[in-house]
Amino acid sequence: MIRTLWRNKILVLFIIALLVLFPAASIQPSQMLSRAVFVSVGIDYVNGEYVVTGMVAVNEFEPFADPTASKPVSATGETVRDALDNIRGNEGRKPSFSHCNLIVLGDGLRDKNVADVLGVFFRDYRIGNNVLLIYTEDDIMELLEISKEFRTESPGGLLETIAIFNKTATIDDFFKEYLRGNSPVSISIVNTNDGALDNTREWAVFVDGYLLSS
Repeated sequence: MIRTLWRNKILVLFIIALLVLFPAASIQPSQMLSRAVFVSVGIDYVNGEYVVTGMVAVNEFEPFADPTASKPVSATGETVRDALDNIRGNEGRKPSFSHCNLIVLGDGLRDKNVADVLGVFFRDYRIGNNVLLIYTEDDIMELLEISKEFRTESPGGLLETIAIFNKTATIDDFFKEYLRGNSPVSISIVNTNDGALDNTREWAVFVDGYLLSS
């Protein structure tokens, strides 16, 4: 009896250890499909509201799915978190940024503390440290639509456009300089021009979370 209980205890501990060490093994396909997987996201401030726009992967976890296929989503809110909650309501799925590699900051944020804006993704959504940041003076949705191929860094894609001309900051770079205090961080400005990406070779410079110059 005691030996049986001891064996059962060892089995339970072993299962718990597997779940802790390999959490992905416990995630069912239905759970994956319950998330709106963002491959890029943009944030702007328009008419007194935050606007969160992004490209969400289509059939991300289905066999033979095109890994670059994505669709645009957008929602507004009094805060960035409210806008993300509204996307969740509209899509019926919780936003996930595990595959996101780009954040676009809109020109409407020039008077906002961008550290507060980006902090939502760090605190609530555990976005990756190496996500690239760019700044645009044009329409975010148009920019993301033009650059649908950026996930694979294909010729003409947004990541390649940035890499050719200059190296923009990552979200990790931004917060390192922000926490250092009074330390500038430069973010590449990318606009659109006649349906194509236009890297201006200029920078938006942020200090203590606020846009200093562009």
